[in-house]
Amino acid sequence: MKIDRQIGILSMLLQKDTVTAPYLAEKFEVSRRTINRDIEDLCKAGIPIVTKQGVNGGISIMENYKPPVELVVADLGHYLHGEKCRIFLQDCAVWTV
Repeated sequence: MKIDRQIGILSMLLQKDTVTAPYLAEKFEVSRRTINRDIEDLCKAGIPIVTKQGVNGGISIMENYKPPVELVVADLGHYLHGEKCRIFLQDCAVWTV
């Protein structure tokens, strides 16, 4: 589902300094174009995402960004009830509120 993937992308961006679109596409088993659309949607939702092209490029979240508490709680609740939980938790640390 699209929202599942977008929450997963946001979680990865919050945990890692920079990721690439091909990396995200492989992790979520979708095309790079789908990742680009998801990143655009996250930007429209007010998430301060920065993209850089080139050899050292990638996708990241603006420094010092803290997600709203509601988003963190929704993220954990969603992934703790699904089959994707095991895969998701291998790649990302669990937040505590």
